[in-house]
Amino acid sequence: SEKVNVFYFNNVKMWLDKATRAGLITRCTSAKSVGEENTTLWYGTMSFSMPIDTAFAVLYAIENYASNCYDVTASHKKDIESLNTLEEIFSYNIAKDYPQVLEFNV
Repeated sequence: SEKVNVFYFNNVKMWLDKATRAGLITRCTSAKSVGEENTTLWYGTMSFSMPIDTAFAVLYAIENYASNCYDVTASHKKDIESLNTLEEIFSYNIAKDYPQVLEFNV
């Protein structure tokens, strides 16, 4: 859902899927291993330059947020499967327990 799969980076609403996050972490690891201190991350046509350690912190925070959201969604699915009546189903709060959307200002 776009209500969960979202974060804000310098007030820009975006999302990075798992493969993109993994690729960016690999990019930063490679750059750091050859002594680079800064990197540029791209989102569509927008570029964001920052220290590699900052990029790591952002990417790891997004990965942790995504994992936590996945766990909440899985828990909701389990809970919903145990509901027996339409009243229980319609009253179930599918938005509960999700972590706060991340906001980064770099």
